[in-house]
Amino acid sequence: MNEFSAGFVKQIPTTSIVCLAIVLTAGTLWSLLLLIAPARAQQSEEHTRQSLVRKIQLVGAKKVSKSKILQQMSKLRPPPFWKFWQEGQEFTAEKLDSDLEQVRQLYHQEGYYRVKISAEIVEEDETVVIILYITEGPPVTIKDITFEIRDGEAAEWEERFRRIIPLQKGKIFRVKDYEQAKTAILEYLANSGYPRAKLFGRVLIREKENSAAIHLPVELGPFTRFGKIQVMGNKNISLSNIMREVTFAEGETFSMSKVFQTQSRINGLGFFRSVVVSPVDLQEGSGPVDIHILVQERKPRTIEVGVGYGTEDQLRLRVSGIYRNIFGGSRELRLSIGISGLSEEESLTFSQPYFPDPSSTSRWTLFRRLDEFPSFNVTNISSEFRIDRGISSALSATVAYRLESSSIGGLSEAAQKDQEKVYFLSYFQTGLKWNTTDSPLDPTRGELASFFVEPSLKVLGSEVSYVKATAEYKRYYHLLARPVLAGRILMGTIQPFGLNQRRVPIMKRFFSGGTLSVRGYDYQQLGPRSENGEPIGGNSLIEGNVELRFPLIGKLWGVTFLDFGNVFLSSMEFDFGSLSYSVGAGIRYKTIIGPLRLDFGYILNPQKEITTPYRFHLSIGQAF
Repeated sequence: MNEFSAGFVKQIPTTSIVCLAIVLTAGTLWSLLLLIAPARAQQSEEHTRQSLVRKIQLVGAKKVSKSKILQQMSKLRPPPFWKFWQEGQEFTAEKLDSDLEQVRQLYHQEGYYRVKISAEIVEEDETVVIILYITEGPPVTIKDITFEIRDGEAAEWEERFRRIIPLQKGKIFRVKDYEQAKTAILEYLANSGYPRAKLFGRVLIREKENSAAIHLPVELGPFTRFGKIQVMGNKNISLSNIMREVTFAEGETFSMSKVFQTQSRINGLGFFRSVVVSPVDLQEGSGPVDIHILVQERKPRTIEVGVGYGTEDQLRLRVSGIYRNIFGGSRELRLSIGISGLSEEESLTFSQPYFPDPSSTSRWTLFRRLDEFPSFNVTNISSEFRIDRGISSALSATVAYRLESSSIGGLSEAAQKDQEKVYFLSYFQTGLKWNTTDSPLDPTRGELASFFVEPSLKVLGSEVSYVKATAEYKRYYHLLARPVLAGRILMGTIQPFGLNQRRVPIMKRFFSGGTLSVRGYDYQQLGPRSENGEPIGGNSLIEGNVELRFPLIGKLWGVTFLDFGNVFLSSMEFDFGSLSYSVGAGIRYKTIIGPLRLDFGYILNPQKEITTPYRFHLSIGQAF
């Protein structure tokens, strides 16, 4: 018994004591973890709160724009100032390393391969400020550009290529220019009969020498011509009408730009739901390339209904009945009826394309229109013959002749002494329009310029002689991070002959103010007034607008703007010192029919007749 007990006691140190120690140690560690975990969780939460990036400062950035640099810091970049409700992003060392690498890659793409970037982290209150110190170093410049034409006359092709690429010896090497050069060469070849060409570019960068050597081997491939042209899907629209819009013929040198131009022209006829013009087996074989034109026709007779709303004209409704390809030859007959809070209109338009030449379209319109303006109303019955001609993809010209009978009513007694009750006018309208914008409903890039002259002369049978001219220019810039900067300027004047300046027909005068001009004013409330305080318009006009459009959330955008303008009594009177200014802000909600728009405009220097120096405007579509 004793021996057994003694033996048992002897075994405790060698087995159970070790297990017991392990259990006690594990339990102790677990207890400590339970005690420490809440503290660490609290510490982590505090760290998260203190690690939101509030600001990024750039020191030494001169050759690359700061906006481009911040655009690359996607993981840590704080929200723009207009998104004031959003918090900055959480700071981590991994995010910083990733963003710094993106900034280095940006500098490399801009030609600065020896750039050095360091970061300083400054904690302020519960936020973090990141300071980037950038030593840009010398740029890499292009030392040499060589071409290797594998199946053509090298000297001739090399001379052509050098004229169209944005690369030059001695210039800074930028990856964007290099890629554009390759694209330009391939597009040039595709439009010159070599759509199967291949280009293999190489760039050797010597960082120690700050130089780049560019080598561009080009494989022309077989010279290619257009093959057979096949039109499919047309039922009511004749083949000849479609083929009139084709800009190439079988056997001509192949050009991809002519393929795209043909698709645009056929689609512009308005007779088709869809148009696809496609080369067949372009990358295979070596012979002529056949072209397939697949169209899907619209119904020949349709009814279109349009509805809109605006603060000034309230509810807008337009119903149009359209008969396409009437009498054949792509002719169109359109009957339209429109009504709003300010106007009523009925019109009948007959369109004849390809007259008087293949690049022109002629239209004859008969219409009646009633307009209710703040200080008068006018009923207009007129007939117009118009020719629109496309000169290029961006430039078009218009010539029109109109006979017009206008009955004026609603004038005050003071205004009636300078106006007739009925005017019969006979005049021409001629003009040019230049349009490179990317969208007719909501442009973000490009420009739109127009100039129109309207001579009304007694030798044409008009009761009043005058010349009216207007010039307008709009420009749209797509900035980084998606904002759009838009600007507009409009100037106009009317010069009467044999008339007092005040006797120019009031419906031909200029008016300003409202949702499409100077938005601090109500509709047509900016400019000269009668003794009773009613707007009477003027013979000269200046209007201008500047807008910054920026994204908020999803399809919702914000806008800040500055408008200016005025109307002057005399012809050729442009007094820039008498302009009225308004500032404001608004929101836009993007839709397929254009943005829904709400603007608030405030007048900085209101005219003395204005008692309320601000206005709200609700409408569909951009202001310009």
